Amino acid sequence: MGTTIALHLGSECTDGGVLIRSMLRSRSVLADQSIVVPPPRHYRTLIRAALAVLNGDTSGADRVDRVLDELVTSQTAERLVLFADRLICEPGQAIDGQLLYPLAPLRLAAFRALVPGRTIEFQMALCSPAILVPALAAQSDASGTSMTGQEARALSWLSTVTEIIRTNPGIHMTLWCNEDTPLIWPDVLRAISAYRGPALLDGDNDLLSALLTDTGYTSLARSLIARPPVSAADRRNRISTALEAHARPGSLEMDVTLPGWTTEDIEAITERYIADCAEIARLPGVRFISP
Repeated sequence: MGTTIALHLGSECTDGGVLIRSMLRSRSVLADQSIVVPPPRHYRTLIRAALAVLNGDTSGADRVDRVLDELVTSQTAERLVLFADRLICEPGQAIDGQLLYPLAPLRLAAFRALVPGRTIEFQMALCSPAILVPALAAQSDASGTSMTGQEARALSWLSTVTEIIRTNPGIHMTLWCNEDTPLIWPDVLRAISAYRGPALLDGDNDLLSALLTDTGYTSLARSLIARPPVSAADRRNRISTALEAHARPGSLEMDVTLPGWTTEDIEAITERYIADCAEIARLPGVRFISP
């Protein structure tokens, strides 16, 4: 049985790089189960070659397979965890008309064709268009900067993921809502890495330490040690309570306002996003992590 490649597809407005840092900090524990998380510098050539091929230059196609072989053979790896935040979207191409990540279906198909015979799993956090569009609008060269609230109501993650699956038969994807990430962070780390051990990962609390005040984080950590959660739901409830009481100022706030957008627009966009995610969770080939 060959090495499984877990490829995290970054998207706008998500973890801000915390995920890759947490994975790298957890490398020693993961290595005990033959889960390899190489530093990105070890596979920059692979990503550059893949992006070049996806953009029409086929001259470096053989380098993708060669670098993968080097990564796998340099260490005993049953699972190889890689990060490629531009694979499905060049800067400024996250929105085209009413489509979210319109290049994703064909780009994933092209990447899979680059590495035939290899088992690949893709992971990605979804983000509400009510947050995504204003964030893109803050980038002067991004698409979607003049999108109205009415137009944003039509943006659908369900359409994007459905098209990815249609274009990529047999694909396996792990998805989650970025808004839920603080509550499911350990689950995300384990889903991407496939870690099966009982030990804590070094990165398990990285996101909470970034979101909570020092006092709030220390208090929560002591509480979890003194009274270990009896279930995942118990842990999430206690984290939610801590975030409500001790979040760092501004850490959970995101600008969801654009000129002309109404409260009704934002509510409609959010309702569609929630409904989309519920449908996506039922699609074949999708593992959806939720609180």
